[in-house]
Amino acid sequence: EMATELQSIIIGRLENMSDEEMKDVEKTTINHLLIELRDFLCMGLEHNIVDEKLESVKLTMALRFLRSSNMKKRLNGINEIKNIIEMTSDSIRRSWQDDEQPRKARWLKPEYLCKWIHENHLLEYLLGESSHIEVIKRSTSVLKFLSHNRQLTKEHLDLLWKSQEDKHEATVLGVYETI
Repeated sequence: EMATELQSIIIGRLENMSDEEMKDVEKTTINHLLIELRDFLCMGLEHNIVDEKLESVKLTMALRFLRSSNMKKRLNGINEIKNIIEMTSDSIRRSWQDDEQPRKARWLKPEYLCKWIHENHLLEYLLGESSHIEVIKRSTSVLKFLSHNRQLTKEHLDLLWKSQEDKHEATVLGVYETI
């Protein structure tokens, strides 16, 4: 019971951080907190329940970073999404605990991640009006992941193409490199 209550309090706090608080927190701080929380929760809860919740929080926090007004945070967010994609892919496996030690995600599956990408309009955000060249360049992993899982649509490709229209030459070249 105490483990469940602690999980709810800490995860609730993370998920409800204000944008102002998000500016002051580092991605590594959240990752370390989730590692410690997992170790503690696994003493009192079933591992699969803990993994599901913490990997879901990892997605939520990556999206929060990505949607930040601060470019460094946005890049951290897209990099974290790239790491999560690698965790669920058949190729390189990365642990959500340690970027140096490749490992498969415990709960997160490619099907769920594709659904999450669509439900959160991730590509629309990455390639939309407020896109930035560095974010566009790093969105390649999302596009490849969707393609590999047969979830990349013509609308996604149209969105990629439109992201370079009437933009600076560097953005146009970035989109060409992505394609």
